[in-house]
Amino acid sequence: MNNNYIGREVGGNAAGYRPDIDGLRAIAVLLVVIYHANFPWLPGGYVGVDVFFVISGYLISNLLINEVGSGRFTFSDFYLRRIRRLAPAAAVVLLACAIWFTKRLYIQEYQDFGGSLLAFLALGSNWYFLRDVGYFSPAAEIKPLLHTWSLGVEEQFYLIFPALFVLLLRAERIKWKFVVVAALALLSYFFGQHLLDSRQATSAFYNSFARFWELLAGCCLAVSANAMRARFHAIPVAVRSIVGNLTSLAGIALVLYPALFYRGPAEIRLMFIHKP
Repeated sequence: MNNNYIGREVGGNAAGYRPDIDGLRAIAVLLVVIYHANFPWLPGGYVGVDVFFVISGYLISNLLINEVGSGRFTFSDFYLRRIRRLAPAAAVVLLACAIWFTKRLYIQEYQDFGGSLLAFLALGSNWYFLRDVGYFSPAAEIKPLLHTWSLGVEEQFYLIFPALFVLLLRAERIKWKFVVVAALALLSYFFGQHLLDSRQATSAFYNSFARFWELLAGCCLAVSANAMRARFHAIPVAVRSIVGNLTSLAGIALVLYPALFYRGPAEIRLMFIHKP
């Protein structure tokens, strides 16, 4: 697959605004917020985080495919966009937490907050909380930056994945790019299963390498979608509309089912197996 072919695969508005993905994000946000509000009818709302991981992997892969294919990709632009997107909101959240909790935490708790703040700035929140506290433990309620663990996983993925994926896209001899990405996803998935089988559920939850498979699942979707786009557009519009609506409904159902029926850390294996 040469660069011109990659560009033709993307085509259209593949890198443009996606209202359907924004809708899926909204569902994921609501699931997580309702879960943390302790409503009993949504015991598995934390799967919204899994949805975010898959969406993130899909979007970043689409962006890379589009920019590499058009010859516009540079690592400096990629990471500058990332910083511009995250830094303002992160600064507001960190400053608000620091001001609010300064007078409300005991000395030891404030020291722990300082540690979590430094870990966040180093993009390693998940590793900090892995050694510090379980996500579902009572102590988690006094960890104001606990929610940043998922951002740590995502940012670590962004540090590693783009360089590897760009090399893969530019490697004309490697024809089965989907297979390569899927193999990496399976390695990550089975590593997580190994941690679970070894009774290391907390590690399976926080460990980046046990979580990367979810972002790589989104990458697999992006690679396969771009490869099949020309064939899909050859289908009559009416049929495409029906297929699109049915698959969208099926996807929403696959997200809502675990949110409604998973039962917390006792079923963390199911959470981990879930592919939104």
